[in-house]
Amino acid sequence: MNHGRVKVEISEEQKAEQREKVRTGFALFEKLLDQRNAKVYGEQTYEATFSALTFNPEFATLWNYRREILEVMFSSAGNDAIIKLLRKELRLLNAALKKSHKAYCVWHHRRWIIQRILKHVDADALIDSELALVDEMFEADERNFHCWNYRAFLIDQCSSKRSNDAAMSEKMINRNFSNYSAWHLRSTIPNPPPITDEIEWLMQAIYTEPGDQSIWLYHEWLHVLDRSSNINIRLTHSFERESYLYLVFNAPVFGINSVAADGRSIEFDVVNFGDNQRLKEKPRIGRCIRIKNIGGGAPWTLVTDDGTYVLEAPPRRCDIFDARAWEDVYHEKIDKESLDRELANIDAFLEVEPESKYAIVAKIRLKMKRRRSLGRPQDELDEERTLTEQLKTLDPLRIEYYEENWRTTNILHKIQRWYSTIREIQQVSVLDLSGTGLSSFAPNVAFAMAGVRHLNIAQNQVTRLATADLLPIGAHLEILEANDNEIRQDLQSILRLLPRIKSLSLSNNQISWSSLENLPPSLEFLDLRHNPGCEKDPRLVDGVYRRESK
Repeated sequence: MNHGRVKVEISEEQKAEQREKVRTGFALFEKLLDQRNAKVYGEQTYEATFSALTFNPEFATLWNYRREILEVMFSSAGNDAIIKLLRKELRLLNAALKKSHKAYCVWHHRRWIIQRILKHVDADALIDSELALVDEMFEADERNFHCWNYRAFLIDQCSSKRSNDAAMSEKMINRNFSNYSAWHLRSTIPNPPPITDEIEWLMQAIYTEPGDQSIWLYHEWLHVLDRSSNINIRLTHSFERESYLYLVFNAPVFGINSVAADGRSIEFDVVNFGDNQRLKEKPRIGRCIRIKNIGGGAPWTLVTDDGTYVLEAPPRRCDIFDARAWEDVYHEKIDKESLDRELANIDAFLEVEPESKYAIVAKIRLKMKRRRSLGRPQDELDEERTLTEQLKTLDPLRIEYYEENWRTTNILHKIQRWYSTIREIQQVSVLDLSGTGLSSFAPNVAFAMAGVRHLNIAQNQVTRLATADLLPIGAHLEILEANDNEIRQDLQSILRLLPRIKSLSLSNNQISWSSLENLPPSLEFLDLRHNPGCEKDPRLVDGVYRRESK
């Protein structure tokens, strides 16, 4: 597909000619596939794959076969011969891109070739020629994401070319504001232009194309997300589980490369809760790491892409209030004057375009950032709720999306108010999230709550107290109220994640259990009323278990 280009119809004669070529091509393809199965890697098959791929560049299997043939030819060729073969591949690829400039297999093969040419020729000259090709491709389609990805690959091979990114992104954006890739490139510039210079230019784009999402995504990055990432990383909590020690940070750490204790490098895993089975590499970004509990070890040394951090260990069992644990969670340093000025810009734009959903979303995000950073009162939260209702009216197809965002905003507001309270009273009090529409905790929220002792999540829509929810929260949790939810889970799978639990209320759910014999020694009270089978269990009195005092 070419963005914004009209497809040209062909004549019946041309269609008949194409059908004949297809029949001929299919015969050649079938023959080459048989030869690949027979592991035939000779000069004849090398030339045959050239012809076949010239005819149909989108046959990924033949590109794979051609790489196998080239590997065999490289093994017996000298340096000059290898360079000659690689240069010939580039000519084949240039022809292929003219026919199929959005074929994954063509771009993959080009990367493979460039990586091998770079071992034999001057990188600077080669990358310049490839970047010139990229510019030529952009003339045909400036939003070809294959081409953008290939450009990023080239810059990675020769980082000195990154200095052109600012001018490149500006040129492409001025050509077409609706260019997600160009806006994204601008957000990755190592030394971005001053925000004051960007604002005027960005507002011009917004007034020109107010309904273009790509512009508003860059607006969010510019004003809402942390451009500098200058966060003082520190440990807030640690806890033990099954011979592992978990270390929790005050903010996500990016690009964790190694962890050391007492001068010794130790194995670690970044803890997150997505499906990582298919990842080729272990995750390196997260708010928590897991290491073997080797005893002692503090201070910990983390080597990351952004630098090296030496971190003192927090108390493992925070039985008294620890002010350091929560002193900067959910607190952002902001430029209030700049934030207020941008809110005024958005308000002025909304007077012209009062039904712009992207502008209303931007206003909510800006007000949310200001409220969290400055501790604004409840009336600001109420205004965010009013704006959310306006969005639901303007964009009814996304009502659930806006409602979920509001629920998350409300929950984070309650957590932040809880932080403020425990700092004031110098002790950990109950965190009440009952009746908030909670269904689960996102991992970043769960890790921010590490250290809570008393949590009330009653009257919500929680269906499962999963590992992602209870691993960090449950480490110090002593009282959990989860009545009137929709939890369908085995009791032991919940208790396994609550090593210090004293009181657990799970009435009016769908909890199952086979035995109450191996309850945690800390557990004193367990409420299982209105769960299936609670009336028939003789170990429960009116659905409640109480440990007998000795």
